[in-house]
Amino acid sequence: MISIGKMSVAAQTSVKTLRYYDRIGLLKPAAVDRDSKYRYYTADQIGTMNLINRCKRFGFSLQETAKYLQADSQQRNELLARQHQILEERIIEMETALRDMETVQERLIHKEENAFMQDYTVTAIELPKQEIFGCRTMMGVGDFGEAFGHLFEEMSRKNIRPAGCNGARYYDAEFDHDRSDIEVFVPVAAGCGNGFIGGCLVAKTLHKGGYSSLNEGYAALVKWIEENGYEAAGAPFEIYTRTGYDRISPAEWETEIFFPIAKKD
Repeated sequence: MISIGKMSVAAQTSVKTLRYYDRIGLLKPAAVDRDSKYRYYTADQIGTMNLINRCKRFGFSLQETAKYLQADSQQRNELLARQHQILEERIIEMETALRDMETVQERLIHKEENAFMQDYTVTAIELPKQEIFGCRTMMGVGDFGEAFGHLFEEMSRKNIRPAGCNGARYYDAEFDHDRSDIEVFVPVAAGCGNGFIGGCLVAKTLHKGGYSSLNEGYAALVKWIEENGYEAAGAPFEIYTRTGYDRISPAEWETEIFFPIAKKD
């Protein structure tokens, strides 16, 4: 048997962490001395601890790690594939952030005003009514890929074809990156959908670049609405007109953002 101290050295993990893993059930010691309360592990548990550390490097949460430990080979492969996609998306976000930073630095060198803000042109238009096929649920922004996957599977089963670019609509009065009332949707032909966008006056702008800075486009819209005597009159939505699927860099992505509006009384 291996003492908790030796396990700490073997796995390069603190004793405090090992005790915490015991408490949450992630890695229970093989034996605990009744008198001293010392924890002891088997040699095989060193391999389990190495696997836990590897999951940590891969970005798994402790809950996801526990699920991975209990999974069979196929399930583990599915978990790894999903995490691989998440990490690739994070890399894209970081690359986009670096490019944005370089742009800001360049603007600061030239002493431009609003160096941190992208220039947005906001217009008020009557947006034609467009039928959509959507799926509305509580989700985080990081769940979009999975949500669109389920949406396209449902459309395939019903033999519904897209008639435009993907989009998302946000129903909550307050935004929560990790859990919000969100509808992902695709424009479809008349008679094939389960909802609509448009058919009303909207404030519209175009965001260029990655999704990590989309908040700047929303900020520009809210500011314009307030300064021009309008108020929000419905759930805002966005349409992804140019994306990574077009084989272009994140700097070239384009997202149209819409706010249904009405004139203040």
